[in-house]
Order: sequence, then structure tokens, then C-alpha cells
Amino acid sequence: MNFLPAFYFPTTLICVDDKPTALEIYGELFAGIFKCECYNDASSVENFFQNYESVLDKIQFLNKISEFEHSNTVTQSAIGLDISKIIDLSKNDLRHKEATVLLADYYILPGINGLELCKLLQRYKTKKMIITEERAYNVARDALNSRVIDYFLNKTDSLEQIRDVAQNLAIEFFCDITAGFKQLLEVDGNTVISDPAFIAYFMQIAKNMHISEYYLIDKNGSYLLHTSSGKKYILVVHNDNSLTEFLNILSEYDNLKNQAEAINNRQMIPFLGIQKEISEIDLSDISKYLFTAHIIHGKEPYYAHLMEYND
Repeated sequence: MNFLPAFYFPTTLICVDDKPTALEIYGELFAGIFKCECYNDASSVENFFQNYESVLDKIQFLNKISEFEHSNTVTQSAIGLDISKIIDLSKNDLRHKEATVLLADYYILPGINGLELCKLLQRYKTKKMIITEERAYNVARDALNSRVIDYFLNKTDSLEQIRDVAQNLAIEFFCDITAGFKQLLEVDGNTVISDPAFIAYFMQIAKNMHISEYYLIDKNGSYLLHTSSGKKYILVVHNDNSLTEFLNILSEYDNLKNQAEAINNRQMIPFLGIQKEISEIDLSDISKYLFTAHIIHGKEPYYAHLMEYND
């Protein structure tokens, strides 16, 4: 993973195989990972996509520069990324219907084969993987090289391999969707979401805490995390620039010297709340918005704090 997508959540996987036992196996294999839509013929999959509406295609994540003159600087980057739309996405009940992966058997009968089906569905951003046999290897390889499909596996490959590939393709889907966001955030310099040290730190948290979905909540790289059991956490992230900006504001208040010193020494970092500006809080009570900093040594130092979050 070259960068951490701006958001990720469980989605829908489309399975097509003319063997009922295979569809039953896939349903069990992906339980708790994807919402599975299973079909035993290609025409049913075509019908699904003809009536399919992507939730993400309806969201305008990017706005014109002129709209940001008086915008919220925490939730909206002055370079055009409206992060508040990502936060809204985390509350959208339809998000899990996003079809991110199509898993098709090469030998679908009757009608067209799995590869022909993928060609018909090329205009959709859904990632496409084929399960094939040795005799169709060359055809599948050519389809991969021409980007008709995104991956192919042999029928002799394990179910664990199929599961892992599908999960990786779903992550690739979100990376494709949010690649432009990363580029916008990089206009002001390095972004934490493409720093290998931060990605490793983040993925370790995700593994240890069973994080099933996550959403970028500010341009510093803070994320809202959802666990598979339904709990929510905030991973607060700062860098030296964001802390300097915050200290410049606190410097106007003589009675906040101790708090400012703790931030200046990188012992504490601030988090005011999702979509909250410093003008919206009582600065006399600033201490309750300061949290112990954990240092991540990446391309530059980052400062993080993980906390439980209640809406």
C-alpha cells in the first residue's frame, strides 16, 4: 500500500458462478467481510449493474477554490478537498452497498463466460477478479495486461488466497477513489497518509483493534475508526506545522502558558472535536482538549493519540 486511503468501509462483493455449491462456499468465506450478492448466471449480474447506483459517485468531495475563502480550515483543505463530506459518509447507511469487487468463474454457463462479462462491465469502477483453470491461463493473463480484469486465480488456489485477493482489491478500489485527495493534500508538503512509518503504525492499530472502517477527519491525518464490534475511536494526528499553528493562537493568552509549553515540548497535542474550531470552545478549559502525544518517527515526526469516541 503506497498510501492510506482517505476512507475505507465494508462493501458489497458480487459473486457469479453457475455452481450453487461454489456460491454457498463464497457466502461463508466472505461472511463478516463483505455483503455478498450471489448469482448463478451472467445476465443476472448485468441486471444488477444496470440498476446499480454508486453511493460514492453521488458525493462531491472536491469544491472550487473560491468556495473556501471563509471555510472551516480543519475540515476543509484550502486546496479543494471537502473533508466534511468524508465525515458525512461515515454516517451514510447506504455506504455498504458500494460494489467494490466482482468475483466471477471463468466458465459461467449458460451464456457468456466470466471474462466476457468483465468486458461488458468495464465502465464500472468495481474491481474484477476471475477464477479460472490452467487451460485459460494465457487468456486471463492477456485480460489482466489489458486491464479488463484486475486479478485472476486458479481453481486450485486456496480459499484463503481468494479471500485475501478480494480484500486487497477492495482496498485498491478505495485507493483509486481517493488518490486525487492525496495529491491535493500533498500540495502543502508531505502528507502523513503516504508515509510508510505512519501506514505501518496505522495498520498495526487496525489489526490489534479489529478496525473494520475508517475515515479521514482533518488534513493533518486524523481518522475516525470503527471496530467490527461497533465501537468508535479517534486517532488524533499532528505534525510540527499544525502544532505551531495552534501555538500561535494560544500565544495570545497569558494564562495558557503551561498548556502551550506542554504542546511546545510535544508532550501534549490538541483535539477539539470533529469539525470543531478553537473559536468554538472555552479556552479557559483548554486542558480537557489536550492529550498525551505518541511520537511516530517517519519522514518527519508525527504526534498521535488514540481515544475512544462517543457521538
